[in-house]
Amino acid sequence: GGLLWGRRLPAGEMHLEPLATGPETFSGFALLDSGPPTGSTGEVVARVAELGRHEPGRLEALLESMEEDTRAFRRELVADSPAGDALVARLRSFERSLESLGVVPREVRGSIRDLEDSGAAAKISGAGSLAGPGAGSLLVYRPPGVEAPLPSSMPVVEGRLGAPGLRVEVDPPREVPA
Repeated sequence: GGLLWGRRLPAGEMHLEPLATGPETFSGFALLDSGPPTGSTGEVVARVAELGRHEPGRLEALLESMEEDTRAFRRELVADSPAGDALVARLRSFERSLESLGVVPREVRGSIRDLEDSGAAAKISGAGSLAGPGAGSLLVYRPPGVEAPLPSSMPVVEGRLGAPGLRVEVDPPREVPA
């Protein structure tokens, strides 16, 4: 639950850091279902690996841009007053990198452009897809004052982003009399 910043440590394990956000942080966000990808995650990973073999400099530049966008996006999310225009810019930049990797099908790109034309931003979330009408989840951000209509072909995934999630509380062990 909540918002976690995950990063892989040099030894390979994941470090998850909870990020403090305000109650309105996710008010402009929506998660949509663009439809199932036509291929597997393995096929998408293989395509990106192929790009790395043939154009290592291009892949490295895309990954560096994506990391920069992610870090800047994080800074905005945890800011006292996140700047909507900065969130839009970073989501759009990240999405362009995903498109350059070839993991966003034409149909999904069209829906993203429609959202952008209305002032919103969107990016796929997950591995994406090499072809077909769907690419899994689509994260949409509509900054304050932007009334961008969501694509009617993509159902909204119900739920609250950044919600606390499940918590399990356990009573402390009791001492057993001898």
